Amino acid sequence: MSRATFRFNLFLRGEEPDIDDVGCMDDLRQSLIEQLVDAQNRTEVALALLVSCCYFELDSMPAFRAGFYHCVGAVRCRGNSESTVDALFQIVFGPFHTTNGAI
Repeated sequence: MSRATFRFNLFLRGEEPDIDDVGCMDDLRQSLIEQLVDAQNRTEVALALLVSCCYFELDSMPAFRAGFYHCVGAVRCRGNSESTVDALFQIVFGPFHTTNGAI
């Protein structure tokens, strides 16, 4: 999948259609619309889209210690990081919460 692609996982009613079944597209589209009517689903979709802009950049190779990998690096953001982080803050903590430019 390319970096510009984001995958929505749709909850299907019934069996999953064949991958080449173009006749089911209207039903899938309607099912997605119905799922997005719910505010909780819209919030989850917004969070997923915003988080998909973020990635972890390693400063060094991970070290395996005491049963866990220890990583040193930074969380980076594609695009405008201030807008992305502010939007995440507003979804998680409520309207009008921002980072005030401190990222």
